[in-house]
Amino acid sequence: MAGSRKKYVIKKKSNDERKDGRMERVKTLIRGAKSNDSIARPIVSIAIGLIISIVIFAIAGVYLYNAYFSPVDRKGEEKVVVIESGSSLSAIANILEEEGIIRSSSVFKYYVDFSNMASKLRAGTYKLSTDMTYDDIIDTLKKSNNKNVTSKITFTEGSSIQDYAALLVKKGIFNNELTFLSEVQSASEYSGNVYISEILDDADAVKNRKYLLEGYLYPETYEIYSSASPSQIIQNMLDEFSKKFTDEMAERAAELNMSVDDVVILASMIEREAKTDDFTKVSAVFHNRLNNGMNLESCATHQYFMGENKLVWTSEELAVSSPYNTYLNSGLPAGPICNPGNDALMAALYPDEEMLRDGYLYFCLGDPNQGTLYFSKTLEEHNAYKAQYQSLWRQHDAQQEN
Repeated sequence: MAGSRKKYVIKKKSNDERKDGRMERVKTLIRGAKSNDSIARPIVSIAIGLIISIVIFAIAGVYLYNAYFSPVDRKGEEKVVVIESGSSLSAIANILEEEGIIRSSSVFKYYVDFSNMASKLRAGTYKLSTDMTYDDIIDTLKKSNNKNVTSKITFTEGSSIQDYAALLVKKGIFNNELTFLSEVQSASEYSGNVYISEILDDADAVKNRKYLLEGYLYPETYEIYSSASPSQIIQNMLDEFSKKFTDEMAERAAELNMSVDDVVILASMIEREAKTDDFTKVSAVFHNRLNNGMNLESCATHQYFMGENKLVWTSEELAVSSPYNTYLNSGLPAGPICNPGNDALMAALYPDEEMLRDGYLYFCLGDPNQGTLYFSKTLEEHNAYKAQYQSLWRQHDAQQEN
């Protein structure tokens, strides 16, 4: 019929059909999620891999820097380094490694080459430090430096002349120890010094002493030129001794019926036998033994001429003939065994009065790691201390050998 409307019938879905539709939508969502997960998973894996790689490279970089590029010592020990004219980059790198300025000569050489600085390094005498970076070192070596640089070098109380020589080589002042040692043995150049003149006039001293200037090279901090000769260094040390050993000290020596040389010898023994707190006590024991005509029996003098830092000596070793052997010979040894400081010199002149009066004749080292001394009036007391601590002395000697 014309003008009539077509009727649409909406068919309601059954419950089962609705459930099927919902399930289909869930499946579609799951398929989408799986599809997204398949895309995200490799991205996450790549990101994790990158993070791990960055961490590994960072750790490796820190290790390489600390092992090869970082300064040797942050505390910064200064050293005088001489770069000879015509030295190759390899030679320069080897010198720096030997002096302890850099960790690796090979790495330094590659670093300089990579920086294109090899042709800019100059010969000269330089003051370098163990806390310098590669760039610091290169900047210093780029400067044409043939000036006379100075180093502050501290010579400690109780050091021997051989210790001095080793330190001067370590600090780059001399190439070998003999340069200094040969100068201190002859001593004739220093006859103008009143104390050295007296030694040179003593035939026995000239004949028997290991080093004629031992004891008179005053331990102090000196500013030393890199070009300094042994005689210049020695003269400064002798001058310093003359300043420190005052007229009052010389007068006190005369009161004790001792020469200045006697005082220096005794002070050197005190310096090597004890800590500063015990100096006057050890001095009293030595004075008492000298006054009683007893041999001094000093382990320190034996160490000096035997060249070993031992505490326990065999009977054969104690019987070795030497003008420094105070177990065999009476009185003071042939000469000083080190260069004593002011405290030891004063102790030699002013021993502990109470211990002098009470007649102490012995002292014994306890634990070598602590340096405590035990003082006795009788041999029986002394031997008891020896029996108590001798095992520790043997342990010390065994460690020294290793």
